[in-house]
Amino acid sequence: MSKSSLLKLLADPFPECKEKTPKIKITTQH
Repeated sequence: MSKSSLLKLLADPFPECKEKTPKIKITTQH
């Protein structure tokens, strides 16, 4: 793996979870 990809993993270890969480928050607010 390249350094850039490793840095991305460190910055966003779970990109999919980050994308899903806002949707869940929006649904729970209503």
